[in-house]
Amino acid sequence: MKLSRWIACALLVTLISTFVWPAVAAAQTAEEPEEAWDVIFAGVLVLRVRYGLGGMSALERQHLVYQRLREAVEALGEDLSPGLVHVTEADGQVFLQLGPHVIVTVDEAHARYQRSTPQGLAEVWADNLRRAVARYVETHS
Repeated sequence: MKLSRWIACALLVTLISTFVWPAVAAAQTAEEPEEAWDVIFAGVLVLRVRYGLGGMSALERQHLVYQRLREAVEALGEDLSPGLVHVTEADGQVFLQLGPHVIVTVDEAHARYQRSTPQGLAEVWADNLRRAVARYVETHS
């Protein structure tokens, strides 16, 4: 009887190590951040891009955020103000916006990394962007 229990346990361990552990390891590897890329505006760290999205690498995503930020600042011109920074949600996605301009999509991977939700992380990034915009407006007026 004891031998059959040992055999059953050995089979269970073999099954787990064969099928479950590789899936767990793959999931953990998929969630490992890439190299971190800072988005700094007016001397303020607004956010740190650690994960790519939609086929982009983290670095490509950082470049896109800078491009969107530059375009928003240029388009808003004299109307630029910290009050234009807001968080929106649509179709289950959370966005950080400057006026009508989407600056970045706040994704689950970044939120999980920060032990937050996309909405919670978006609010942190929004506060950072408000400080950055305030500093930019102060130094460019």
